[in-house]
Amino acid sequence: MQKLVLASMAALAASPALSADLSTQNSSAAAPIVTQFDWTGAFVGANFGWGWGRNSFDTYNTLNGAYTGSGSINSSTPLAGAQAGYLYMLPSRFVFGVSASVDWNGSTSTTTANVNNNFTDSTSIGISGNVVGRAGYAFGDVLPYFLGGWAWENTTDVQTQILGRVGAVGLSDQASIVRKGWVLGPGLAYRFSRNWEVFGEYQYEDFWNLPVNYPVLNRANHSSFKVNVISLGLNYKF
Repeated sequence: MQKLVLASMAALAASPALSADLSTQNSSAAAPIVTQFDWTGAFVGANFGWGWGRNSFDTYNTLNGAYTGSGSINSSTPLAGAQAGYLYMLPSRFVFGVSASVDWNGSTSTTTANVNNNFTDSTSIGISGNVVGRAGYAFGDVLPYFLGGWAWENTTDVQTQILGRVGAVGLSDQASIVRKGWVLGPGLAYRFSRNWEVFGEYQYEDFWNLPVNYPVLNRANHSSFKVNVISLGLNYKF
């Protein structure tokens, strides 16, 4: 009888500890799992910004190959466009992806070139875009990254004769060309909800030297174009 009483007392003493253990286990099982945002997925969005650059050129007579002058055109323009892409985040939180963008520009800049000031050149920027790769590291909802890849830009270049050497006074010709080159720059994105992010980017674009022909004037420019772009944008993630 004494042994039975002692056993019962031991069981009662152990019950609170057992209940506490079970309560702790249940609490642990019910605790929410905290996870950081996953940047993996496709996105589309819009952007706006400002671009500025310099078109540097040397001009040659196409009849005899003689050098006739040189000059540079400084231009700046507002721009707006759209972009789309896909990102993939590794377990280590490194993020890689690709994107493509198209932007509409609106600028016309003119310069007087040649030591004798005998002609003027102007450049109008139309549509531009790029296809780039992205690489960054996610700090929760903040993603700093770098981008780099291929860039293109449609421009219309106009040259006007104002003093004779070739052609006549007031004679002009124009060439519409697609410039191709490379782009490189940093960016920073912030995810403010599950499906929306804002971002800012700086891009440096270098378009390769190419000939711009003016057959009416019997001239050709050997032209290179370097552009800087700062933009802000908004993306929707699927």
